[in-house]
Amino acid sequence: MKESRESPPSGVDFPPAIRIEIERALGASISRIVRPEDGTQGRTFLIGNSSHEWIARLHRGPNPQMKRSFLAQQRARAAGMRTPRVLAYSFSASEDAEYDWTVEERISGKAFAPESSNLALAADVGRQLRLLHEVEVTGFGDFQTDRFEARHSTFNAWVAERESSIAAAVGVARLDPGVIGRIGQAYRLLGESYPETARLCHGDFSPENLLVEGERLAAVIDWEMACGGDPALDLAYCSFWSTDPSILDALIEGYQPTDGAALRQRIRAHFLLYAVDLTVWLEEAGASGQECYRRWFAYNRQRFQDLLSELPPPAPTQRRLREATVEPRPNRDTWWSNFRRRLGARLRQALGKAQAD
Repeated sequence: MKESRESPPSGVDFPPAIRIEIERALGASISRIVRPEDGTQGRTFLIGNSSHEWIARLHRGPNPQMKRSFLAQQRARAAGMRTPRVLAYSFSASEDAEYDWTVEERISGKAFAPESSNLALAADVGRQLRLLHEVEVTGFGDFQTDRFEARHSTFNAWVAERESSIAAAVGVARLDPGVIGRIGQAYRLLGESYPETARLCHGDFSPENLLVEGERLAAVIDWEMACGGDPALDLAYCSFWSTDPSILDALIEGYQPTDGAALRQRIRAHFLLYAVDLTVWLEEAGASGQECYRRWFAYNRQRFQDLLSELPPPAPTQRRLREATVEPRPNRDTWWSNFRRRLGARLRQALGKAQAD
């Protein structure tokens, strides 16, 4: 994480009462509080003293989603995935609760750069993802309960809900509206491609959420988008930001899927879903005018167009389908010839039977 500005441990930035609670839970004083530029939605803080540093996250409570992201991080750690260890937390079901918060160890490292020079690292990321995806959950989409239960019972239903964003994304990217049907067709094919049980997914497995050291993934952070899904989702999010195909190859090699070809095909389809969702989100987020959003939008628009060029041609309409499958009606001369031939055959058969009698 990049450190930005010193935040006073008071007021809106970091409530004094929460500071006291955390000091009591850690058994240590806090003399320094910094809000990183890339923290989760402005709710992440680097806190510490002269000998220790931790990461604190707080949200006005009660916040069930924050608790579920905490539980997902714990579940991932139990499965063997490298995630920061949570040292203290406070969640309240009371409406009077002012804040929910967690404090976790600070893991040193830098964001993963998906480049060809990091293939060994990409393979390690793939191995770590395989551990996460061994965890089965109930349903697809955002978790609705603390027991990892999501709203959609099938992957197909989850994909179908996301179709509603296609038209808006095409309009924002200023693409030909004629591609809407082709994108919808790709969504439907993807929805039918994963009939298996939902797996625990990070949901935002982008390079900035992967802290690395050398050729090793040190930790996966920021679990607020954890969900039930198709494992290809996380692999797609990780490799979307690289146009180097060797990165995806290394991820899949480390992941060691039972059917690599099928997984790769679903990853490509998830690229398209991600491009659609990101187009809409960046249009909203980019209203702030920050330069990073403009860069991301330009990159995503180009990726969007490249992915569209890979789509198959539009499915034939019902009329075209009938024209392609129904035999043409014979012309009058052919019909008359066939009629006379069948009639002659019947007369000869009747005449032969009469002579036999």
